[in-house]
Amino acid sequence: MMEVKVIEVCRSWRSVKTALAIVKMMLAHPQIEKKIVYLVGYSWTWDLIGTRKTAQQYRQMLINFFESI
Repeated sequence: MMEVKVIEVCRSWRSVKTALAIVKMMLAHPQIEKKIVYLVGYSWTWDLIGTRKTAQQYRQMLINFFESI
C-alpha cells in the first residue's frame, strides 16, 4: 500500500507542471502494479491565498489534476 499525503510545489515552479511530473514518475515505478495507491488531499495544505481560489475552486482543480492522471 502506498499513501501519498501531500505534494507541495513552490509557487514559482507550479507553471512548469512539477507536481504532474512527480506523480507520473511515482506511478511509473515498476512495483506500482503490486500496490494500492491512494492520494489524500488535506485541505489545510491548500494554497488558497497564493492561487486566489476558493476552497471549492481549489478542490475542483485537484479533482481535474488527478483525473488527468
